[in-house]
Amino acid sequence: MIYFLKSKIIFLLVTLLILSEGVLVAGTTVTAAQFDADINKLDLSPHIEILIDPDHSLSIDNITDPEKQYAFQPVSEIGNSFGFSKSAYWVRFSLNVDDSSSDALLLELEYPLLDNVTLFVPDGEGEFSVRKTGDTLPFAMRDIQYRNYLFKLPQHAGEHRDYYMRLESQGSIQIPLSLWTSSTFIEHIDTVNFIFGGYYGTMMLLMLAALVAFIKIRDRLFIYYAIYLLSYLLFQLSLNGLSYQYLWPELPWFTSRVTTVLVSFVVLGGLLFSGSFLQIWNRRHFYIKVFFVILMSSAVISMLISIFGSYAFAVQMSTITGLLLPPAVLIAAIRSLMLGYKPALYFLAAWGVFLFGVFVAGLLYLGLLPSTFLTTYAMQIGSTFEVILLGYAMFDRISLLHDEKEKAIVKANAYLHQINEGLESLVDKRTEELQEKNNQLRELAIRDSMTGMLNHNSSIEHLDQMKSAAIRYNNTLTTVMLDIDWFKKINDNYGHPAGDRVIIAIADVLNENIRASDVCGRYGGEEFILILPELDGPHALELCERIRKNIMTLKIPEIDNTLITASFGVSTFDPSHPDTDLIMQADIALYNAKAAGRNRIVLSEQ
Repeated sequence: MIYFLKSKIIFLLVTLLILSEGVLVAGTTVTAAQFDADINKLDLSPHIEILIDPDHSLSIDNITDPEKQYAFQPVSEIGNSFGFSKSAYWVRFSLNVDDSSSDALLLELEYPLLDNVTLFVPDGEGEFSVRKTGDTLPFAMRDIQYRNYLFKLPQHAGEHRDYYMRLESQGSIQIPLSLWTSSTFIEHIDTVNFIFGGYYGTMMLLMLAALVAFIKIRDRLFIYYAIYLLSYLLFQLSLNGLSYQYLWPELPWFTSRVTTVLVSFVVLGGLLFSGSFLQIWNRRHFYIKVFFVILMSSAVISMLISIFGSYAFAVQMSTITGLLLPPAVLIAAIRSLMLGYKPALYFLAAWGVFLFGVFVAGLLYLGLLPSTFLTTYAMQIGSTFEVILLGYAMFDRISLLHDEKEKAIVKANAYLHQINEGLESLVDKRTEELQEKNNQLRELAIRDSMTGMLNHNSSIEHLDQMKSAAIRYNNTLTTVMLDIDWFKKINDNYGHPAGDRVIIAIADVLNENIRASDVCGRYGGEEFILILPELDGPHALELCERIRKNIMTLKIPEIDNTLITASFGVSTFDPSHPDTDLIMQADIALYNAKAAGRNRIVLSEQ
């Protein structure tokens, strides 16, 4: 299925590029547009020429000066989509109107996101009237108050006239021009409004349904879906010019920036929803989660720059972020599907179609594809299919959760049945296991997990017991405190795992050299304690010297076979002084061994 979806996307992209290429190579000869009574709508793309003005130095007088020849280029050579450009663009087309044409003519520029649009209308006597519009000017200043830029052309039946238009914008520049008869355009508006009404009405109903589902199910995914639908709804309203026409017609400064903000809002909403649906926020998708966070951060930064900084930079940043959204979500969906998350299949199909439309629209705004019906409405077409498939994906996810719940209930019932059938044997078995676990826990409670020796508290308890025995039977008792020299350097130079290996190796040396009656414990960190019953000081010193030499022979690859040494502090117990703190005395002796240069044994002075 994944390979099928990939092949479909590649096929659609190639098809679109072929269709677009057909527009670009249609021919290089520009002829005057001929409008007669049999024509209701005329696409002006084959009839317009474009002149790029990089430094904004040209005026209508320069353009129309017969002594100056400017290199206008036909659309068939340079296209009608120019991406983000600081240049001004001059458009020229010639129009012949047949004597039999009596209906009023309307000129439509079907891209409502341009900052400044100036139309120079010829009067037939060498002069021009000027009409200015754009989303930096109040909506009321438009020649005809419509979501796209719409101009009423004067009647000049039987005459040939040259029209000029100047365009500039900080955002993407596209020049899709059409000529309509007024009666045909009215019919066209009725059709468009019907389609838009159904489209936006469906989006709002889905958003309302998601909110109701959240109230009933309490699944945050529906809130994220509602946020995504809201962001996309507002973005489409802005993209189609409807938000400026109906929501804020007196705020041109806001209109010129809000589209960029809404692009980032769509990125945030889309990533939030898709990340939740595809379960991206868990540890199994670490790198994808990082990429999602980076994109979301970029979207927030783009929003802030759009409002408070350079709009020209923000619009490019938001567009690039929007272009990265489709591959990010598709990769996440494929990854989730590969991990066995079945609802990702429908999600992949839904967003594969929709995000292809987003990707095509992004290429259009960057000027990499020409403005055609397919490229202009790619997002709307894709989102229509997405709504159907994504709704099914949401239903499938709920169905999956329901099935998992039913399976859990069946499993729980089977487990309860098993308990009821063999309760007594199960209790006996569990009691035996519990006893074994308790023994293991008891052993763990007195043992150091790394070396298996007695831990700190257990060592002290054993010392107290042996001390009591020494007093009772008037026996000798020796305590040794051992500390690894320069252990901090080992950790710093080779890491804590290497340090742990050194501790284990020394613990092995100690266990190999003590008697069965002796006790060895890990007192803490790199420090050990030896409790030696019925052993006097001189014999304890001999034992310590043997251990010290064995430690020096250790070869541990993890620390590059570096020489290891240890210092020893030895204290002996005198039954006539039962309150003597053997550990403190041994610690003092150990301190003296360290101060004397380390790698030595010092006997405590009683």
